[in-house]
Amino acid sequence: MKTHWQLIDSAAKWPPRDSAGAVVFDEQLWLIGGFTLADGTFRRLRDVWRSADGRRWNRLVVEAPWAARNLSGCVVFEDRLYLMGGFDGVRTLADVWCSTDGISWECVASHTPWGARGAFGCVVYDGRLWVFGGLEWEGRRHHADVWSSTDGVNWEQVEARASWGERAMFPAVVHDEAMWVLGGGNYHDPTASVSDVWRSSDGVRWERITPEAGWAPRRFHKAVSHDGALWVLGGATVGSINQRDVWMTRTGRDWKCVDDPAPWDVRHEFGLLPAWGRVWLLGGFSGEIAGNIIYNDIWRMEVIS
Repeated sequence: MKTHWQLIDSAAKWPPRDSAGAVVFDEQLWLIGGFTLADGTFRRLRDVWRSADGRRWNRLVVEAPWAARNLSGCVVFEDRLYLMGGFDGVRTLADVWCSTDGISWECVASHTPWGARGAFGCVVYDGRLWVFGGLEWEGRRHHADVWSSTDGVNWEQVEARASWGERAMFPAVVHDEAMWVLGGGNYHDPTASVSDVWRSSDGVRWERITPEAGWAPRRFHKAVSHDGALWVLGGATVGSINQRDVWMTRTGRDWKCVDDPAPWDVRHEFGLLPAWGRVWLLGGFSGEIAGNIIYNDIWRMEVIS
């Protein structure tokens, strides 16, 4: 299998950012909040952008009513945008906001029972919202629990300690009628990153598909289900070395490196979205070792064989 990458825009209209909410909603690409670097200072964002073609972007909201944040959970559920948890730079958040248009937002839960966390897994699966794993910054606490909800207000703890153990900074993906956890690690111990792959159809029983995928242990990487395969891109490996590789699998066990290096620069926590038969990569952060560059470029990947 081969890919073709195209640079759509080297400097999009939206400010450079990483760890933003990135979803496909109403047949458009959306970027919500995130983390930026301006005048040498890192800060969180609370804006909302959307695009109907990946090239032309419109800012719908300059300052949303929710606290500026990054590493939140952002999904589409029941024809609404949901934004949950994350970090505001001072505290770890535990709230849930939703919107039908990206402009007007309602806080449906100010403090959920799953508590303050960011960098967690968040998906929509089997008619429910799911939250699992993640990190509470203040207590340096990592989670291994699994929660689900039918409305974003009332939450049920499905599993107190999943078999994949405490971790954060991992991508969670719905693929092949199941939820997947891919790699991740401990924020306060960069050497603790992993490259294992787990799968569950109920959130309780998790099957370890492989203890070590072909890609190096990493965190802050991204994954997507596209063209009948699972894809893992970029992220930071041990030593905070950011990557520019692309891996794919049809089974979760046998991984193939498709691009290394990819044409885009090293980065982590970029937006990664499947839309219109392609995969879209939006922004991200190079990391300190590579120069502290926060991007606002847009790339598009096409599978050609």
